[in-house]
Amino acid sequence: MILSNANEKINRYNQLCVHYNLVADGVYKARSSRNDLFSIDYLPYIVAAFISFDLGRMMGEGRKTKYDINK
Repeated sequence: MILSNANEKINRYNQLCVHYNLVADGVYKARSSRNDLFSIDYLPYIVAAFISFDLGRMMGEGRKTKYDINK
């Protein structure tokens, strides 16, 4: 079940995925200092988040092997 061992899973995620948290923190900080989230100066933060989160890799069957050096 997805909620079993939640603390352990969160700790493991934070160890392996610190770069996601760093990018998210940057986006949240930029967001809090802007009144217009559609302004052109906010766009680089959104683009960086999309690139960093690499959603195509994280979803679907490809996520299991895309960055696995053994496969």
